[in-house]
Amino acid sequence: MSLATLLRTPVEVQHRDITGAVTDTLDTLGYLEPTADIEPNSEEPWIVAAETYRTTWRLFLTPDVPIDSADRVVIGGRTFDVVDVHQAANARTTVIHHKEATVTRLAPPSTLVTIKRRDDPLLDTYFGDDDWHDVVTHVRCWLQTARGTETPLGTEEVIVWSFATDPVDLHHDDRLLDETTGELLEVLWTRTIGTAAGQAHVIGEAKLVLGAPEGPVA
Repeated sequence: MSLATLLRTPVEVQHRDITGAVTDTLDTLGYLEPTADIEPNSEEPWIVAAETYRTTWRLFLTPDVPIDSADRVVIGGRTFDVVDVHQAANARTTVIHHKEATVTRLAPPSTLVTIKRRDDPLLDTYFGDDDWHDVVTHVRCWLQTARGTETPLGTEEVIVWSFATDPVDLHHDDRLLDETTGELLEVLWTRTIGTAAGQAHVIGEAKLVLGAPEGPVA
């Protein structure tokens, strides 16, 4: 997949002076992805319900976008601090291909989710959709819109979310029910990782399909 295909998320770059005041802003397009770093600001990260997390992300931009470590970016209404920026060059031609910025934000969980799993994971969903059961409820989850696509005929829209959750048994073919919005997301992939303190959490991506045609229900 080309970089031009990925860079579809609106990004506002806020340039700041040494006092932290915003001097000007720039609107551009980028691609944001989660990294393996999510550090709790608490001695008991899985117990304190109101604790916030500092999450770390990678932001991809075209090489002409002016940005440095004093700046902030706003993506999807969420503000991120820029930690560092480096230019990625083509290994063969040495031409600068794009910029990558490490950005972080302090955030409480964006929602609670219920993890759903099929009784028979091999059953074709086209022939029935009633064998799902709840594995666990009220799991804290951090959601960030990654990208969206639409079918050529406009019959459906697919929105892919990056997510991070508290440590939990989560499979790539599970579903996440957003307990705030009622939306049902299909998990695409998951990975369990640890922080510097050894505390595990789960990251991954899940998709939300809007306007999809329905098949027969058994």
